[in-house]
Amino acid sequence: MEKTLLKNYDDFQYLIAENTGVLEWYGRIVTILDTSDDTRPTKYPCVAIWEIVNDDNGPCYLESEFVYLDDFEST
Repeated sequence: MEKTLLKNYDDFQYLIAENTGVLEWYGRIVTILDTSDDTRPTKYPCVAIWEIVNDDNGPCYLESEFVYLDDFEST
């Protein structure tokens, strides 16, 4: 798994652009990130914890979870 600091929406778009399409080691990579509000960050800054998952039956897949600073705030 990789981690990337996303400071704004442009950083998020860059993460997708750099890790989808055709990459040398994986072949074709697709993702559903940014296709709906459920798959994109809800606020910035955040950390994207992501990986490219290999699929022998189709294209590889970029998936990510997002960690926000207030995830660590105590109540």
